[in-house]
Amino acid sequence: MRFCTLLALLASCDADPRRVRIHLITPVEEDPIATVEDYVVAAEHPDLGGARRSFAAGEAPFELPAIEPGEGWIFEVEGRVLGAPWAFGRSCPTDIPAEGALPEPIVYFSLLRQFSHAGAMEPARVWPALLPLVDGDGLVVGGEPA
Repeated sequence: MRFCTLLALLASCDADPRRVRIHLITPVEEDPIATVEDYVVAAEHPDLGGARRSFAAGEAPFELPAIEPGEGWIFEVEGRVLGAPWAFGRSCPTDIPAEGALPEPIVYFSLLRQFSHAGAMEPARVWPALLPLVDGDGLVVGGEPA
């Protein structure tokens, strides 16, 4: 795993701006940071709303406006190449305190992988196996009749 740090400045309506250090963890064999041209950084909370901004590659710190302290913030980082999604990462729910120690959410950031349809498995199956392929893709096979 490769470890990288991005900074985001978070501001609250009732508190001074908070600095939150977002740690990006990436797979060594497919480092998406080397190819990303720009980022979309978002913070979302189910009750408090969210913030979203775009940044050029290498631009730091990332500033997200008006984020209130609270429990359960989710941070997402999307890396884009030629305006299209290329890599993505998301944090676990993170608490933003009004004061005191600052949180350091971890975002697992890797190249996007998508499922593709290779044909119907008739009859329907449960408990199939996922076989990793050399190129990093996977193949879903087998299982028991549903």
